[in-house]
Amino acid sequence: MSALAISDGLAPIRSRFLDLLDARQTAIHADLEFVFAHPERAGPALERIMADLHKIAGTSGTLGFADLGDRARRAEYAIAELLDAPSGPATPVYMLIIDVLEAALDILDPAT
Repeated sequence: MSALAISDGLAPIRSRFLDLLDARQTAIHADLEFVFAHPERAGPALERIMADLHKIAGTSGTLGFADLGDRARRAEYAIAELLDAPSGPATPVYMLIIDVLEAALDILDPAT
């Protein structure tokens, strides 16, 4: 099977990934806003963000978005560390999440 045939075969999967990426970006953004507004109750929102990042990281590289996957994985691991040691600094973790949101936006709307 040629690389072109494989690429053509992945087109519907890639399209579905982009639809899901849009939805996940929206969900992550909403959860992050909640975290900023209610830091004392951030745990469940951070866990949801971590789950979404895990899904992004797991699929993006295969579909041609390796950089997004790497960023998502770094943010996912940083959240896990923050949840394990909640007294640690949160701002660098939040910046990693924002970095993923910006990378996703660049993919979803390259004109921005």
